[in-house]
Amino acid sequence: GKVVIRPVAYKPSLANSRFSTCGQRYGSTPILARPNSRLTLYGSSTELWRERKTTVSPSLAMSSLPSDCGRLHAYDSLDSVYKASVNTRSNRVYEEKERAWEREKCRLKALHESRLKSSAQRAHKLEQMLMMHTYQLQQDKKRLRDDMERTEEENIALRKDIEVLRTRLEETEWGLCQKSGELALLKSKLKETQESRKKERDPSPDEEDEIKKVIADNNDLEAQLKEIKETLAQERLNWEQERNTWANEKSFFRYDSRCPKSQTTKTSHRKFSAPRHGSMGFYPKKRSARHRGKVKAFPKDDPSKPVHLTAFIGYKAGMTHVVREADRPGSKINKKEIVEGVTIIETPPMVVVGAVGYIDTPNGLRGLVTVWAEHIAEECKRRFYNNWYKSKKKAFTKASKKWSDPLGKKQIEKDFSKMIKYCKVIRVIAHTQMKLLKQRQKKAHIMEIQVNGGTIADKVAWVREHLEKPIPVSNVFGPDEMVDCIGVTKGKGFKGVTSRWHTKKLPRKTHKGLRKVACIGAWHPSRVQFTIARAGQKGYHHRTEINKKIYRIGQGIHTKDGKVIKNNASTEYDLSDKSITPMGGFPHYGEVNNDFLMIKGCCMGPKKRVITLRKSLLVHTKRVALEKINLKFIDTSSKFGHGRFQTPADKTAFMGTLKKDRIKEDATA
Repeated sequence: GKVVIRPVAYKPSLANSRFSTCGQRYGSTPILARPNSRLTLYGSSTELWRERKTTVSPSLAMSSLPSDCGRLHAYDSLDSVYKASVNTRSNRVYEEKERAWEREKCRLKALHESRLKSSAQRAHKLEQMLMMHTYQLQQDKKRLRDDMERTEEENIALRKDIEVLRTRLEETEWGLCQKSGELALLKSKLKETQESRKKERDPSPDEEDEIKKVIADNNDLEAQLKEIKETLAQERLNWEQERNTWANEKSFFRYDSRCPKSQTTKTSHRKFSAPRHGSMGFYPKKRSARHRGKVKAFPKDDPSKPVHLTAFIGYKAGMTHVVREADRPGSKINKKEIVEGVTIIETPPMVVVGAVGYIDTPNGLRGLVTVWAEHIAEECKRRFYNNWYKSKKKAFTKASKKWSDPLGKKQIEKDFSKMIKYCKVIRVIAHTQMKLLKQRQKKAHIMEIQVNGGTIADKVAWVREHLEKPIPVSNVFGPDEMVDCIGVTKGKGFKGVTSRWHTKKLPRKTHKGLRKVACIGAWHPSRVQFTIARAGQKGYHHRTEINKKIYRIGQGIHTKDGKVIKNNASTEYDLSDKSITPMGGFPHYGEVNNDFLMIKGCCMGPKKRVITLRKSLLVHTKRVALEKINLKFIDTSSKFGHGRFQTPADKTAFMGTLKKDRIKEDATA
């Protein structure tokens, strides 16, 4: 068969002449791109090489130089024409592509704009429809509320009318009874008269007229009574209809699914009211993510009051009991002594180390600027490290350098001026002083405390004045004040449903256990709902307990005029020199040597648990909240066992000198 060889074009190199044999291969380039000396319709480079070898080059005598020069000029002109045509075609193709791209771009842009416009129109229509539906629902709600109020007013008016009619009916019945008695008396008289007339055979006309008159009066009274009874029956029927209508309208808003209609009308021995065990308001019942109580809402600011803090941090020491005189006019315990349990919370002074300014945004508060103090204690810095021993301890070095640098001071002044100009809420950053407590922990607890009262400039001035200074608890709370306790409860671990949800134990002969839930839900939905009581974590939950009344703000052990003052548990009626620490110390805590708060009742958490104290969010007006506390006695006996003695002096006076004390005296002597 015939073998057809693909044409191959060569591009001459720049180093060689136009007709040089060596060159760069194009690949499948057009044939016209080759030099004229290499133009072949079908053929390869091998054939060209073979032809060149076999062809004898003409001699100088045989060649005609003019013809070769003309041919060379023709080739050059043809080459330039080819190049110009190629450039023109490539430019034309590029321009056509650009025009096509522009048309496609305009088309896509118009399509996108039309889609956006239609989407915006659709969204606008939906928004208008939503607003219209919302307005209609609001009008329906208002109309239903007005109808309900009008129905309730009519119901009250009907009840009043029924009461009036009932009193009239009673009066009428009483009058009827009286008339019936009179009628009976007249009948007896008539009978006697008739008997006497029979005897006399001649009745008098006066007596007959009197009898007729009495009978006519009796008939009139019976007719009036009948009319009143009919009126009362009609009113009662109308009232029943109104009551049913009102009940149906009321059931549209209030429907109790736990008490079906059949159970309310049917009499049975079963108690159908079975509320669920445990509140779902504290879901999910899991371990708290934080150890310190978080303040999620601060009291509302009142610029008319002086500048003050709204929260504080303390540590739960333990409980004791007090005797006080109740001040509750109208109560049976008024002016009598009562015994109540109290909790002691040790509150060493907190140190202010910074301030944060917040601005109002549509999404809530947002921090604008933060200013830190120059000197920050080590116990505060420890909170920012997982391993203080292996760390480089360089926290807050840049912030502290600002106070000694002129540019840094300008920046601090600029930040404070920003607070005054833009911020709406000012909060201080304060930490506790763990070195004052007899605890193993060295990391301080840090929190933001909102500053209320006065203007923003007053708040910022107060913050600048109290930077790096301790704030005692007596500057935050006052005596007889209501506070809120925020903290984490005592952890209990993994518990069953009986302990965790306080469900009823099953009967003794129940198969596979008693402390369980018998039914964990219906067949459908085919899953266990989250409302079913299940075993799991109990305790160590974040909780907020409101309205804890402060019974006393005690001062810690301090020195005054060279004397140690520690009688912070004495009262006007108990003048003995004793501190709030009971005999032997608080179990699992120790001694309370700093300022403390005494609050009514208990609070969450075990001993040593950090408790966040917050000013109450409510405005208290009840007599119990405004009651003045008059303590007569604070118990300081031992809380480990049955305490007998209030002070060491009482124990020494009763027991005498103990052997260990005598040995100690001999050793010191």
